[in-house]
Amino acid sequence: MNTKTKLFIVLLVIGIGGGLVYTQWKKQNKPRIKVNQYLKEKKAIQFEMSYKGAAFSDTIQYGQTWRKEKDGVRFLASSKDGVIYLFIKDAKGAILAQKVVLLF
Repeated sequence: MNTKTKLFIVLLVIGIGGGLVYTQWKKQNKPRIKVNQYLKEKKAIQFEMSYKGAAFSDTIQYGQTWRKEKDGVRFLASSKDGVIYLFIKDAKGAILAQKVVLLF
């Protein structure tokens, strides 16, 4: 192989690797709320919340309130009127992500 071909291959590998690192970084810095399981008999849900490296996984039953805070970001889950509300809020109280789960 000549020098131009080797240089092209090296730059291609660096470009692909950089693109993969960037997409993974972007995915981590996006607020995410995921409901894994709906436990109908217990009126509960199992959920995951993550944002900027902070990740929590727990189960909340209807009538409960769940709160966690890390680096100024608040992760909240509460229930009211047959609905469970899941939120991720920043330090100023702005909602970064939310999800509503109907229980009935």
